[in-house]
Amino acid sequence: MEDEYAPLQKEFGLPSFAKLDEEFDISTIESKGKPLQDVLTRMKDRVEHTVHLLQDLIHPSGDTVMELVESSFLTQEDKKKLVLIEKDLMVLYREFLVAKFARENKKDAQVINDVAEKFPPLRKAILPYIEKIKQGWEKEGESEEVLNYLG
Repeated sequence: MEDEYAPLQKEFGLPSFAKLDEEFDISTIESKGKPLQDVLTRMKDRVEHTVHLLQDLIHPSGDTVMELVESSFLTQEDKKKLVLIEKDLMVLYREFLVAKFARENKKDAQVINDVAEKFPPLRKAILPYIEKIKQGWEKEGESEEVLNYLG
């Protein structure tokens, strides 16, 4: 994969393979002969997973008790901040759709550059809230909170 990526990196001014691998684990991709699309798919999966995580925390569906309990560990102010991060992630997520429909290497490269620049700070901004949720589970009495949701 790295050998296929190198000429495209030069041609389109893409981030280094190592930088993308650090954030998106692209070295584990089994190339299908379209390295830009393969990288985009991996990046999309990472962004999509993060969006779903935030949606479960901010707008729990109630499908699982865990969603409700974890959402309760966050304040309304926390959720307002996460909504802003979610909005930025959705812009990135829709960029993947634009690239898919454009079907141009130039557009793929533009999205790779944009996501490589914007995703890491968003991921880092989410981390304190993940820590807060972890701490919520560590508190004494968490078993009682879960049982309260069960009725």
